[in-house]
Amino acid sequence: MTETGSDTVIVGMDHDKEALHYLKNGVIYCLGVQDCYSIGFDTLQVAVKTADGHLPGELFSEETNEITTVIYQEDAALMLELLYGDIS
Repeated sequence: MTETGSDTVIVGMDHDKEALHYLKNGVIYCLGVQDCYSIGFDTLQVAVKTADGHLPGELFSEETNEITTVIYQEDAALMLELLYGDIS
């Protein structure tokens, strides 16, 4: 059961379907969304290069540039459609 009408502001992280529905319905105020595929790819690349004996700065940067985008209620329907084909 979801209660609304509280003064509490809820924010979340990432873009699972349930969280996007809460955002669309106004239960969650906003979500921080990241590109999980790029994060996973970068992590595996760094792990393999490190296991091969390479240090950061040689073949790969010491830092990755991962971006978090904050989305709000007006963005939820589009994200649901793009990610899940959900047009309800």
